[in-house]
Amino acid sequence: MRRKIALAVALGMAALWSLAPVQAHVAGTFGDFLLGIREGSEEELRIEMQKTAEEIARLAPQTEELQRQYSARHPEAVERLLFYHSIGLDTYMEFLLGSDDLIDLLANQRIVEKQLKGYLDELNGLYLQFKQLESMRDALEGHRKLLEIIGKNLQGREEFLRQHAHLQNRPGLLARAVQYQWAYRTGLLGTLLERDHFHVRERMEDFVTADAEGFRLEEEQFNKQALVTYYFRPDHVYVHYETEEAQVILVGMFVKKDDHTAKLQLEAGFVDGMSVGQNILNELITVEIDYSALNPDSDGFSIEHANGSVLFREIGR
Repeated sequence: MRRKIALAVALGMAALWSLAPVQAHVAGTFGDFLLGIREGSEEELRIEMQKTAEEIARLAPQTEELQRQYSARHPEAVERLLFYHSIGLDTYMEFLLGSDDLIDLLANQRIVEKQLKGYLDELNGLYLQFKQLESMRDALEGHRKLLEIIGKNLQGREEFLRQHAHLQNRPGLLARAVQYQWAYRTGLLGTLLERDHFHVRERMEDFVTADAEGFRLEEEQFNKQALVTYYFRPDHVYVHYETEEAQVILVGMFVKKDDHTAKLQLEAGFVDGMSVGQNILNELITVEIDYSALNPDSDGFSIEHANGSVLFREIGR
C-alpha cells in the first residue's frame, strides 16, 4: 500500500504539473474525485453513488404520483376549456338578450371565470410540482452517470499505477507514459471533437433551441447528434469518450471567445484518471456557438451553465 501511495505521489508530480494553474477552477462537484490522488477515493465514490441512488429511489414514487395525478386531470381540463370556449359566446349572447339585469349577467360571468381560473391554477400548481421533482430526479440521474464514468477512470488509474510501478522513481518516464496513453489509446477523440465543432457551426439550428430566456443547448438533444458525450452541469461541462483501451474525461466551460462567440474552453483532461497537459488540451478543437448568427441584433450575451443545459442570454434580458 505504501508503495502504491508513493507511486501516486510521484506520478502526481510528473503528470499533474501542467494542471496546477487550473486546479482551482476544476473544483466543482467531481473535482475531488478527478484531482485527488489519494487512498480512499474509491470508497468515497462508492458512498457518493449509494447516496445518489437512494435519493433517486426516494424521489421516484413522489414524481410518479404527481405525474399520475396531472395526467388524470389534464384531459378533464381540456374538456372544460373546450366546453367554455364552445358555449361562451352563444351563452353570453343569450344571457345578454334574455336578461333584464346586466349586473346579474356580469356577476354570473365572473363566477364562471373565477371557477375556471381556480381549477386551472390548481392544475398548473400540480404540474409545477411535478416538473420540479422531475428536474431534481434528472439532475440526480446525470450526477449518477458522471459518478459511474469517474469510477471507471479511478479503476483505470489503479491499473495504470500497477502497470507502471517500476517507474515510481522516474517521474519523467511516468509523464511520458501518460502522454503515450493519450496519444495511442484515445482513438479518434481529437477528430470527433473537431467534427462536433463543425457540425454545430454548420447546423446550429439542429443543436440550439430558442425559449423565452434565450438560446439553449439541451444535453439530451445535443448528445443525439454529437459524436462524443457531453454532460452539462452548473459547475462545468464534462466530455466523456471511451475506447476499448482507455477512458477519457475532459472538463471545461463555455466562455466568451469574443463579443459574438462562445467556446467550450477545456480546463483539464484525464485519460484513465491521469491528468494530461494543458498543451495537449489546447490542441483540441471544441464546440463554438456563434451568438451573432442566432441573434444578429444583439449587443452582447451572457452564459449560464445549468443541470442539463447551457443558456446563452441576451445582455439586459
